[in-house]
Amino acid sequence: MVLHKGYSLDHVITYTSLINWLCNLGHWDEVRKMLKEMDVQTHFVLVDAFCKEGKLEEAEDVMNIMVEVGKVPDRVTYKSLIDSYCQRGDLIKAIAIVDSMVSRNILPNGVTFNIVNNGHCKSLNIKKAMLMFDEMTKKGLKLKVVTEIIMRQGLLQVGNQEVVARLRSKCEVPDEHIARMDLGY
Repeated sequence: MVLHKGYSLDHVITYTSLINWLCNLGHWDEVRKMLKEMDVQTHFVLVDAFCKEGKLEEAEDVMNIMVEVGKVPDRVTYKSLIDSYCQRGDLIKAIAIVDSMVSRNILPNGVTFNIVNNGHCKSLNIKKAMLMFDEMTKKGLKLKVVTEIIMRQGLLQVGNQEVVARLRSKCEVPDEHIARMDLGY
């Protein structure tokens, strides 16, 4: 079975399910053959599914195979892997994935920065989170509500309230969101 443009979503789901089954059985040669026939979207489905199952090494294998066969993972595919490593607390690996993404000329966006920054804050590495926050503003990324929430929670966890005021001046977050954060909503 070869996946071509024009096939229905049912075909994509069937194809992806078959590959997942082969992966679970460890039939990697057959998986490689099938992956060569897939489009980037189907690769994303596999990477995302492996990430959700905590099988990050398998997700990376799929991405490496993508590159081997001349397909470039997109930002969304990278995001799944970066987010999973951050949730696992492996920021070194998450940042290595970001570096890999950048080396392929796929620039991180605000979502990517927020994922890694959230990982830094949850690890109570506020110094790195602040450096990343400053990098975001220098690159001209528009800071969203979620950016301030991530930073504010991290700063408050370590008792750094004076920096919260400096942060407030850089973000365009409506006051009602700040009030909710202060109340713990």
